Amino acid sequence: MATSHGNATTSTITRRSFIAGSGGALGAIALAGCSTGTSLDTTASETSASATSATSEALGTNPADLSSVTIDPAAWSYDETNDIYYQIGVQYCATPAATDYETMGIYVPGAYFSATSNGDGTYTCTVNSSAAVGNFTAATAPVVIPVNTAGYSAQAAPTQYSADGLTDYPEAGLVYA
Repeated sequence: MATSHGNATTSTITRRSFIAGSGGALGAIALAGCSTGTSLDTTASETSASATSATSEALGTNPADLSSVTIDPAAWSYDETNDIYYQIGVQYCATPAATDYETMGIYVPGAYFSATSNGDGTYTCTVNSSAAVGNFTAATAPVVIPVNTAGYSAQAAPTQYSADGLTDYPEAGLVYA
């Protein structure tokens, strides 16, 4: 929807439309950040070709390369006190240059999952599509990725669980990554 304001025209698009339209480019950027040996001296056509190639890989045309970029549904841990399911050390790059920095923790409100204990302290989880936390459901919950460092400097990925500083997010129905 376009709206005119004097000489300026603004467009309103939904978050879903934006993500659908920019998913390939965002995927290419994310994968580019995980690779090494990239030259910054490229032309627009080289950038476009590179983005298209990375997008194809991101979309699974070469699944063997992306097998490490998954979330294991049988590897969730659970914080019963705060009702949070979490995984630490989730790899988000096909070939991370530094796993100390290119992995992450994911923290999900407990209501969003139906879980079965695996008997070893982990749980196998499936999405509970009828659950709601605050104004959100598992399908509508925003994923927040806070930047907790000054000047966007590098921050090591979490290596152990701590609910300190993150409980407000899952309590409000947000997924924290």
